[in-house]
Amino acid sequence: RPVRLLIPDLKVDTEVVPMGWEVLQTPDGPRSEWVIPKYEAGHHINSALLGEPGNLVISGHNNIYGQVFKPISFAWDNDRRTKVDDYTDRSEVLNGRRIQLFDEAGQVYEYVIEEFYRLRDTGVPLQQRIANGRFMQPAQDTRLTLITCWPPTNNTHRLVVIARPVE
Repeated sequence: RPVRLLIPDLKVDTEVVPMGWEVLQTPDGPRSEWVIPKYEAGHHINSALLGEPGNLVISGHNNIYGQVFKPISFAWDNDRRTKVDDYTDRSEVLNGRRIQLFDEAGQVYEYVIEEFYRLRDTGVPLQQRIANGRFMQPAQDTRLTLITCWPPTNNTHRLVVIARPVE
């Protein structure tokens, strides 16, 4: 499992801990909700492990508690975005930047950012919120997906960074 994440260009340096979910009882029935660590990034326990094919997913807060992914939130640039659909924008502002993940033995796994998305997540139909979850799904290739909220003063959107291993 990853234990540390670095994005040197953004000055992100955070511990990574396992992250699971809890089931909440709501008037509409039970609902699962991720429990994001407060002061570290969280590795989704049902996602891929370092060095394995699949989608390794890590989430972190941007504007509360440790704000470990705040620099990712500040990196989003509305002037440099492309509309994908009514709920999704894409930006190339982070493309090419490197991410390093470390395992417990200190081995480094290096990734390069290839995609950066902003997803509207508040005030959207349930079907859209479910569709936004596609970025957390298993993948056939090897990738790293980082997820945080946006904007820095609110949490109406999700930012998704997709990186692939450096060959």
